[in-house]
Amino acid sequence: MGSPIQAILTAFSLAYREKSQKVILLVASYLADGYSVSDAVDKAMQVAAVSSFLAATVRDAIQNAAAVGAGVADIPLLPELTGAWDSSGMTLSEKLHGVDTEMRRAIVSTIKAQQRLGVHAMQAARALYNGYTAGHVVRRQPLPEYLQQIVAFTRRAYLTEPDKKKLQQLIRKAARQTEAISRDGAPDKSLQTAYRQLLDAVTTANAKAMENAVRTAVEEKSRYVAERIARTEAARAWADGFHARYDSDDDVIAYRWQLSSRHPHYDICDMYARADLWGLGPGVFPKDKTPILPVHPHCLCHLSLVYVTELAGKQEKDNIKAGGDRYLQRQSHLKRCQLMGIEGAHAWEQGRTDWRQYMRNWSSKFFASSRLIAYNEPTGIGHWETNEKGHFVPTVSIPLKDRFSVPRVSAPNAVIEYGSHNGRNIRQRNLALYDEHGFLTKLFHGGPHNNSKKHPYGIYGEHVHEFPIENGNVSFKEKTTRGFTLEERRLFNDD
Repeated sequence: MGSPIQAILTAFSLAYREKSQKVILLVASYLADGYSVSDAVDKAMQVAAVSSFLAATVRDAIQNAAAVGAGVADIPLLPELTGAWDSSGMTLSEKLHGVDTEMRRAIVSTIKAQQRLGVHAMQAARALYNGYTAGHVVRRQPLPEYLQQIVAFTRRAYLTEPDKKKLQQLIRKAARQTEAISRDGAPDKSLQTAYRQLLDAVTTANAKAMENAVRTAVEEKSRYVAERIARTEAARAWADGFHARYDSDDDVIAYRWQLSSRHPHYDICDMYARADLWGLGPGVFPKDKTPILPVHPHCLCHLSLVYVTELAGKQEKDNIKAGGDRYLQRQSHLKRCQLMGIEGAHAWEQGRTDWRQYMRNWSSKFFASSRLIAYNEPTGIGHWETNEKGHFVPTVSIPLKDRFSVPRVSAPNAVIEYGSHNGRNIRQRNLALYDEHGFLTKLFHGGPHNNSKKHPYGIYGEHVHEFPIENGNVSFKEKTTRGFTLEERRLFNDD
């Protein structure tokens, strides 16, 4: 089953790939200008604004994933979603700082490693050629060492297969020509040509390898680091949204563990999906006892719903050890090693240990509660956009002539402009304001609804309805009505 956040992560990867092209060009340019590798990478990432880009795109991924999990169109990036939640104890900002450092290190180390390979290969190729042109052939003893350095470069450098094969052919040619010298001791023009061709090929290959190393470092190694935090944080945000949506739903009695269709390796997630750990069936967990998502970096497993009718006659029971044992008994020794390591697999097979002591990524802790619990409660506080004149900017505008029923819940900080009846062939302009969690909190009415006696406010009966919060819920029955303040009149654009 595909991950519910796959589209979000694909969008992140595409955005990072686009940003990486700029970084690649900048790094190559600065290296050509004589910058050290570290300085070139630092300057390129600064000019390309990688840190701010990563922070913004990861936050977007978190926000969008939480919305998908909660089943809503939009969710504000609540402070709870950027706080510490895993064993590292780090906030999102702290993690992003660490990722930024790790990305720089990955790029620098990759380029420097290629640089060292290139230096050694160039030195070896020049030693061979210069030894010939100086009038003496390099003694046979160090020759294998020189060629071996070039061979190592060929094997380890960031070269395409055609470039590798071409260089290997020239190495073999140089070796054959040198072997001929050892037989008759008379170097000739063919040896000079072989060494010259080898030096030229190493020079060209080194330039290509450096270009490829920069590209690999940025496109692959640093992207891996960036995608890891995006996937991990988005997966957790999705779980927060999912639990906030269904934990209080009485029709849903349990959750089923679902492997992602892109689940790459056999690991504990396979056991979660197929073992009966709670007596409710394979992969089924009580709602308050699900493993903490994500289980490991890059984990894209998720949960699906199990309804009350599906578990008729089944009772929850702690079956973790026995259910895990039965699952492991069905697996091969190799798979047990993948789950528990070689030592753990042997210990379990000999009956000397509980599998939980060795199970990789196992945790006895459950998903405690959604960080979006606060999102389910109204606050009465909104952050509504205004224009240069200080008027509210509607997020949705319904034609005044259209009939419209005001919803009690909408997008966070929404401002809906709509019309309502105010006498024969007369429509009044109104605004519905929603708080930061999307709950209706105020209605600005631009007229008295053709009932001035009930709305004896202002000049034309313009007034405000406010909805109080009682016991964590918006009380629509206890709404209050009053006239506009001067500030509200300006915001409504009723000058």
